[in-house]
Formats: sequence, structure tokens, C-alpha cells
Amino acid sequence: MKFSLLSQRLISDGHYAADEVGQRRSDLAERRENLTSASSDRRKKLEASYRYQLFERDCDEVKVWISEKLKIANDANYKDPTNLQGTCSVLPSNLLRCFLSGF
Repeated sequence: MKFSLLSQRLISDGHYAADEVGQRRSDLAERRENLTSASSDRRKKLEASYRYQLFERDCDEVKVWISEKLKIANDANYKDPTNLQGTCSVLPSNLLRCFLSGF
């Protein structure tokens, strides 16, 4: 920002290299804009990757939960109707919230 103000002042004061200063200011402004744009794109990609990693983690939790419940369901004691109340449990809380919110 200071560079832009200083270069503008040099140009308006009629500096002998005003054309070069103006060209350099334009080049630097363009490079800065390109860098800002690339940085923004990179940030969006990183945020998407982070959300994907969270999704993968939640999927792994569901797989573990299903595996545990499958072991219980395949147990001979589970098939006895008198034991159904004791073996039933709810989904992990974050997964339950996810299902209720519709993802």
C-alpha cells in the first residue's frame, strides 16, 4: 500500500522515470492480485480436503460401530428375544446429529 502511494506521488510529481514507476506499479499490482487469487483457491481446496477428511473419519466410526453391532447380532444370546433390550444401543452422538440434520 505504501508502495502504491509513493509511486503515485512520484508519477504525479513528474518524476523523470514516471513511466517506469507506473509500469512497475501495475506489474506488482497484477502479481499481487494473482498471488491473492492463488492463495484463495488454495484455501478453498484445503477446506474441501479438511471436510473430506472429517467425512472419512465419520465413515470409519460408522464402520466400527456397525462391526461391533454385527458381532453382537451374530451372537447366539442376541437371537434370544429376552435379551434384545439389553443389547440395543444408540448411534454415537455426532453420527446421530449428522443423520438428524440430513448431512
